[in-house]
Amino acid sequence: MKTRFTAFATLFVVIALCRVPASFSQESRFTEAFNAARQAAEKDAMSSRSVVPILKLFDEFKTPVEVAELEMLLGQFYNQRTGFVDPAQAVVHLSKALEYDLPERTRMQALMWRSGSQEQLKKYDEALKDLLRYLLMCSYHDLSGGYPPIEAPKVPIFSGSNSNNPENVERIKDYNSYREQISFQSDMLWGRYAAIEGIRRLQKNTSKTNVDTGKVLEQISPDASRHKIIMQWLNSENKNPNP
Repeated sequence: MKTRFTAFATLFVVIALCRVPASFSQESRFTEAFNAARQAAEKDAMSSRSVVPILKLFDEFKTPVEVAELEMLLGQFYNQRTGFVDPAQAVVHLSKALEYDLPERTRMQALMWRSGSQEQLKKYDEALKDLLRYLLMCSYHDLSGGYPPIEAPKVPIFSGSNSNNPENVERIKDYNSYREQISFQSDMLWGRYAAIEGIRRLQKNTSKTNVDTGKVLEQISPDASRHKIIMQWLNSENKNPNP
């Protein structure tokens, strides 16, 4: 009995720690061919210290979702990769990515990255707007509970010969969906903290107050209910959400 319990507990731990498979994550939006080509181009770009391998992919992959992802990849390189950082080019490519219908999580990431590049270019007003756009997206989620713990599944999930059972497959999908949502919530909590810190830093650089920031927010969104939430965040202590 002890051996069976140990094996069962180990299975739960492995599931809880494993990366969400691509088939149930954002990567499922792309074909296997695109994913493989993107990964190879990213590796070649790093080794050659040039974005040319990424640029070549635009000739082969032309669907809106693929083009948006390639613009995001270029934006990431120019925003943060050592030896590639170019804030002006980061803004160009992230702005192109934001023209597409991005998944919420990707859009938030693009806004955060573009804000950082705008700040480096001393375009403080534009950087502020992107951070407010990020907070607006956060405000439509319940982030009141802090970092959520990752719970083990409440029902058995099997691997090996039993893994193809239809019921087990559904359990895997359900659990991976849960893990994706927990990961997204954790990202938003950290992103909200970083956005508020960024706004306060920008306010110092521009001598803007929260009242001024509120006026900018009103220009971005007409939703007064969100304004109240965001202004409450800006007027409160900004606690680091890391456990």
